[in-house]
Amino acid sequence: MLGNLDTNFAHIGISGFGNSSILSGRPYGGCAILWRSDLSAQVQVFHTKSTRVCAVRLITDICRLLLICVYMPYVSMSEDFADQLAMIDSVIQNNSDCHFVVAGDYDVNLSRNSVHTAMLCSYCDNAGLTPVVKHINANIDYTYHFGMWRFSVLDQFLLSGTLFGNAVSSVSVVHDIDITSDHEPVVMNLSLQMRFLACADRVHKPGIKQALAT
Repeated sequence: MLGNLDTNFAHIGISGFGNSSILSGRPYGGCAILWRSDLSAQVQVFHTKSTRVCAVRLITDICRLLLICVYMPYVSMSEDFADQLAMIDSVIQNNSDCHFVVAGDYDVNLSRNSVHTAMLCSYCDNAGLTPVVKHINANIDYTYHFGMWRFSVLDQFLLSGTLFGNAVSSVSVVHDIDITSDHEPVVMNLSLQMRFLACADRVHKPGIKQALAT
């Protein structure tokens, strides 16, 4: 179905649920990445073993970007949450010559104390990622609403250091009456300039499983 949306775009997508069992909990979900078919870049698609993580590596004349899209599990599933962070970390470690954009529904509000908030913040510190909601150019009030009376920021971009420090032009949320989802689209514009985006060797840090254990 993703391929039928627009013939000008290529794509990768995964479903958060299989077809072999009765659905329970939140019976929808998945994630996808679409990019223009005429993009002047080498594109490498990663097929992870996760039903919640997909990734694409883009190599251009300007820089190397690793784009990861995630759909994180519900707050009661802490072990699965750690497993997905470990999967993200594995993809990042295998593409250490790239700048990173990790986007998706984290089911975590960074302003609230929870087990998953602590896990995500700890991972970001270890991986050198920063939530774009902290950027001075970010204008984000909420990305999720429950019946238009409870509001949270659950959908997020995490960026590696150079992108966060030098490339973020704007970040905003689209609030439109025609959007039927309870999650609102988050739009981020990056200004990718050659003088800022040279890649340096990354310093190896413990994987997420090791970091959480310590």
